[in-house]
Amino acid sequence: MDRKPNTESMAALKNPLDVDRINIDDPSERQAFYEALIAHGAPLVREERMQAFRAGLIDEQGRVVDRSRLTDVDAKLSVEQ
Repeated sequence: MDRKPNTESMAALKNPLDVDRINIDDPSERQAFYEALIAHGAPLVREERMQAFRAGLIDEQGRVVDRSRLTDVDAKLSVEQ
């Protein structure tokens, strides 16, 4: 399920993901920040989930298939970084 940011409340903010510029006490700015964060992060989470599925780490519902392989993936990722 893709969530679309509320463009009306985001219009007041040039960059709603700039934490230093939002007024956290203003509900519309705070909501715009949360919506932009979700909109930005959702594709990244979706891609990581697909990678885990293709690697055989999770099933279609996102449940872990084989915990013993998780440490192998963690080790591989730490070497690649």
